[in-house]
Amino acid sequence: MSEPVYILMDVKFWIGWEDKMSFVDDLEAIGIEELEEHVFELFVNRAVSERDLGFVGRKKDSLEVTVNGQDLEIRQSISLLNSGKEKSTTGAVAWKVSPLFCEWVLTSGTVLHGLVVNRQRTILEFGSGVGGILAVTIGPKVRRFIATDQEHLLKLLRENIAENLPTPSKRKPTEWDVKALEYDWEYADQLIVNLEDELLDVDEDGVIIACDTIYNDFLIPHFVNALLTAVKKIGPNCHIILAQQLRAEPIMEAILRELLSRGFHVWNVPDYLLSPELVQGFAVHYVRLNHDTLTGS
Repeated sequence: MSEPVYILMDVKFWIGWEDKMSFVDDLEAIGIEELEEHVFELFVNRAVSERDLGFVGRKKDSLEVTVNGQDLEIRQSISLLNSGKEKSTTGAVAWKVSPLFCEWVLTSGTVLHGLVVNRQRTILEFGSGVGGILAVTIGPKVRRFIATDQEHLLKLLRENIAENLPTPSKRKPTEWDVKALEYDWEYADQLIVNLEDELLDVDEDGVIIACDTIYNDFLIPHFVNALLTAVKKIGPNCHIILAQQLRAEPIMEAILRELLSRGFHVWNVPDYLLSPELVQGFAVHYVRLNHDTLTGS
């Protein structure tokens, strides 16, 4: 007697899901027990001799950057960075991790390439800053890309996106679905309404990316709450990628500890799967929310 059809369909579903998540097998799971040792080893093994803050360039308002063969001209605001008028000015300039992360993840065969570079994906970037580097390099390769940051950064961010998006081919005219919207983590519960129409029921095709977004303890709980708020809209199978420069060991440990304590699973991308440039002073973590966190069980 043949097996019931519903059993076969169930098997196919789970095989398909396991195939989609097979890349996780190559990553290093990080729990509370391993956290301190993991962060210590990151800072020991990936230490760099040059201890700068991580700017691409902090003396010019215009930068030329090449990512994956794409030449970009990025305008930033050194005056805003140094003004102190806004509560957050770090987004006024471009940071090194963004082009390095893009170059790596856009390279075919890298461990997270298939997760990100996919025409079904909706990418939500946290803390895009004014540069828009991810938006203009990854954005044309996915279904939808939403760059987000605080309101005072959006004008220059939108200008950089408009200036640097590739020109669609005349033979294959394409209107890239790339936009910049306000999402301030301190007011995530109120501002999530800005993103709702873009994120509803995206679920496993949703990817949140944050590049070098946390610099102090104050931001950490707001950042994690903003993640939770966004995941609730996207769906429980949403993927999260964090790329960070290794500056302060306590801050890195505090970010990961907060994620773990709030119901997220964390994996580290090991050295051998990163580019040589990222191994020199940077870390990439893959994060997913425990389903029980959303259901409350």
